[in-house]
Order: sequence, then C-alpha cells, then structure tokens
Amino acid sequence: MSKLMTVICYILSFTILFSGFHFNNENKQDKKNDAGFLLFETETITRNDYETKFSNYASEDATIEYTDSYLEKGPYGTKVVGVVRDYFTDELIPGAVVVVGGKEVLTDCRGRFQINGFPGGIYEWSVKAKGYEDSLYLNYEVDPDDVSVFTFYLNKNKPLVYDKAEIGKENDTTHSHDALDFSCAEDKFKDNTKSMGSFPNVDTNVIVKHNGIIKTVNRQVYIYTVLSGELYGVSYYTGKGLTNTQVNELYIAQATAANTFLEYAKKVYSNHPDCDVCSTTCCQVYDPTLVTLAAMTATTSIFYNAGGQYRTNIVMYKPTSTTYDYIYGAYFSSCGNQGTVTVSLQPALQAVSCTDLATGAGGHRKGMCQMGAAYLAKSGYTSGNILHYYYYNCCIAACALA
Repeated sequence: MSKLMTVICYILSFTILFSGFHFNNENKQDKKNDAGFLLFETETITRNDYETKFSNYASEDATIEYTDSYLEKGPYGTKVVGVVRDYFTDELIPGAVVVVGGKEVLTDCRGRFQINGFPGGIYEWSVKAKGYEDSLYLNYEVDPDDVSVFTFYLNKNKPLVYDKAEIGKENDTTHSHDALDFSCAEDKFKDNTKSMGSFPNVDTNVIVKHNGIIKTVNRQVYIYTVLSGELYGVSYYTGKGLTNTQVNELYIAQATAANTFLEYAKKVYSNHPDCDVCSTTCCQVYDPTLVTLAAMTATTSIFYNAGGQYRTNIVMYKPTSTTYDYIYGAYFSSCGNQGTVTVSLQPALQAVSCTDLATGAGGHRKGMCQMGAAYLAKSGYTSGNILHYYYYNCCIAACALA
C-alpha cells in the first residue's frame, strides 16, 4: 500500500471513530423522530453507509467494477460490499483477497471491499489472507434489485466452509420450536404471560449462539439479519408481481413477527439456557454472512425515536381492552393453501384461511404463513393488516428499548 493511501486510511479510520462517538452521544440526546434511519451502527454498517446506499463504501484501491460499465439495476443498482474479519476476535482484516466470478478485490485498511456493476445470481466466494487458512462461501445469492452486504470470516487454525443451502438447518431436533409442545411448558407459560396494563420495555441487545459461539448483538442488527435470511430477495417477489412498496410491507410484517418471536423467547419461553436464541430453525435463521439494504430499510420502520425515546414494535395479544399479553410469534414458509392451525394455549394463534403466493417449504402452519403474507401484500394489505390477519385480537405495541 502506498504512503498516500496509508495516510488516507488513517484519516478515514479517525473519521469513522469520531462519527461513531458522535452517534453514541446522539443516542442519548437526539429528540427528533428517527423513523427511517438506523438507530444503531456497527463497524460493518454505519449510519452513513446506510443513508448513502453504500456508495463509496470502500477506498478506491479496494473498489472494482465487475463489468466495463456500471449497470444500473433496480432501485439501488447491483452493488456488493462487505468486510473480512477474524473468526475469533472479530478484528477487521486489511489486505484480504475476495475472489468471486473470476474477479478479485483486496480489502482496504478498514477490512472493506466494494464491487460495482455486479450481476445478480448465486456465487461461490473464496476469501484468503496472509496468516489465515482460506475460507469458502457457497451458494450465496446476489439480488439484482438490492445491495448485498457480506461479512466473511477467516480462521488462523483451519479452513472454513459455509454453504448457504445448509445454513439454518436444525441439527438438534429435540429443541424445535416448530414442534414445541406447549403442554411441557404450561407452568412457565402461565407464570410469564400475566396480563400487563401497559406496553413492556424490551432489551436493546440479544444473546445469540451462532456457529457454537455466544455473542451479544444489537437488537436492530439481529432483526435485519434474520429478515435477510428468512425471506427471499426483492427480485423474487417483484418477479411474482409485487411492487417494491408491497415487498416492503411484506418485509416489515416479517421483521415485526421476528421481533415478536424474539421477545417471547426472551421473556416467556426459550429452548436454550445459555442464550436467548440460536441461529437455526430451532429459533430463527440468523446468518450474518449476508444482509441486504431492503431488509435494513424495512427494519428501520419498526425501530425509531419517538419523542426522545427509542422504541421498537412487537405484536401483543389483548385479552381485554386495557391489558396485553406476550405472543408466541410463530411463522412458517407455506401452508399449501390449507390455512393455519389453532394452538390451544396461544389465544392469538387461531386458524385462518390462507392462499400461498407460490409453493414454499411448508412448515408447522402456526402463526404467520410467509407465502400467504406475500399474497396478502400483493393484494394490497399493509404490514399491519397482515399481522392482524394472522395474529388474532392483537395490537402492534410500541415498546421502549431499555
């Protein structure tokens, strides 16, 4: 790296550090309404990155054009950005090589890279750096109508191989929420769902187990990561006739359902004594390798600043006009046009008729049907309409983040 680029990198690093410090102060003092903005930022995704749609994400020497000319596709353009990190320490790795589709790009001094004009499709990603074993990421898709943000890991001790087709599959079938027998948890269920007279506060952070490592993750980051893994990309739904606005309503509904499921796991019933949630279908699919701009945009709709208080939306059951109960925020892929089923110990989960947008992966038929929700969104339902359809006698609660 040239001396000039080294100086530029130091300046960029200082700027990011100062920006993050300012934002932390803003969390405490800002009184404006922040709906539509990221409330929390990370080294991988800052508020500025999000607001600029990841323009100039990496330095010039860590940015390449995949094609000879920039291809403008969809509302954001086909853009891929990301970082490379140490598997154990999470430190950003400068000078790492990312190879995809016959092209390669090196990360800058902040561990960042950027590829413009990237054609949509499913790709194999190879990642390497001096002092580390190589990593291989298989079957990760780039949506032509969205911005993809990758986080790749390298391990000094052994090669890493991740296959998106296998990510999220549950290995331990003894702890499946899909087949959860509520009768086994009836006492805990009764003890933890006493009706409340006001919306409860919710935790800002989530304790999640991923790849055998337990980490504390910001709640908003967790939700848009889950959303990126639980639904198809924007182009899938627009290809089925949804508008971008309708896709956003579907995404918001899914984000709220995921947030509701998380709160139930934190406050009422969790299969895991050492964490709030795991990263498989036992809980919700959490794969930080790939998140999308569309998922972040939808998530900003349920995390916001209202009157100086940071809040987030979850679905709650209303046993009376003045009380609220937690909901097991169950959802699944598709019902095969058979509708959902009633869960006797969950008054919010009542059987409803349902039409799938397309054939999905099936599921337990409890709560929100994702393909059915997509069909409703295409029919003009808002996110709120969708949630009220699948969760009986519910309200969308604006809960303070504590």
